[in-house]
Amino acid sequence: GTSHGTGKRRKSGDGEGGSVAAEASWAAGTLLVDAGMPLPHPSTASCHMLLPALCTVFTSGYAKLELKREAASALWNAVSEPPPRIQQDPNTNGNTNGYRNGDSSNSMMMMMSTTQDATLEIRDQILKQIAEWDGMIAALTGMLTCYDADAIHLALKLTNVILRRLSPNSPTIYRLFDEAGVADALESVCDQASLAAVSHGSCADSNADMAADLIDDFFDKKNDVVEDDNNNHDMEVFSNPFGPTSSSDTTTPSTYGFGTYTYNNSNWPSSNSGGSFNFGSSGSIQDGSSANHSIS
Repeated sequence: GTSHGTGKRRKSGDGEGGSVAAEASWAAGTLLVDAGMPLPHPSTASCHMLLPALCTVFTSGYAKLELKREAASALWNAVSEPPPRIQQDPNTNGNTNGYRNGDSSNSMMMMMSTTQDATLEIRDQILKQIAEWDGMIAALTGMLTCYDADAIHLALKLTNVILRRLSPNSPTIYRLFDEAGVADALESVCDQASLAAVSHGSCADSNADMAADLIDDFFDKKNDVVEDDNNNHDMEVFSNPFGPTSSSDTTTPSTYGFGTYTYNNSNWPSSNSGGSFNFGSSGSIQDGSSANHSIS
């Protein structure tokens, strides 16, 4: 697969170590392009190992912006829809695109729709885990105020997809963005578009358009948060908000989690036992214990 984040690698980090880390993040992103395809697809299977490391880098207070940008690109690859699979057909009459003559447009649209529908549930589970990672929402908000148009664009895309796909069912996510000051950060993106139009051109304009849409849709109307009619409290629709799935839980249908993963759902391959891992302080994977990187 090919990375479909920023579209190209950029030299990153200070010194050899930073460059190697950035290259590793870029490589991880190329492996995650097809994330969401049903297991045992390697892109989806690799998520439980690659995404915790990428989330750790992105939320780190010490990582350079260039490294965080590569990590953000990889995270975007994991939650955006995979490219459509092109099947070769013996009746294509030599059409190298793999479609019958005259049917390429309709076939491509049908294939893209099928791919999106088939992977959306798994990608939303992955997206939820990313959004719940401790410090993720604050890190996304912080990247919106940097002076790298490509990094801002990636942060905007991740913020956009989290708000649009998760926040309607999770006022907690909306509240965390609001508390992080994302409305002000989005305003700064709009301001940067006018100040840096000459140097960044269409990228800054595109960023400003996306930021303005988010402000209009989510932060001009504070009363849009779902509330309980009886108690006037926020309703959290997710059954187990911001907590990892336990590897010993054999009754609750599994959802995709970084810290632990179980195969108790018909959508996932069967297994005699669930596996678990966590990232220790050294960043190495340790078997047998569950990670706890979710928002408390």
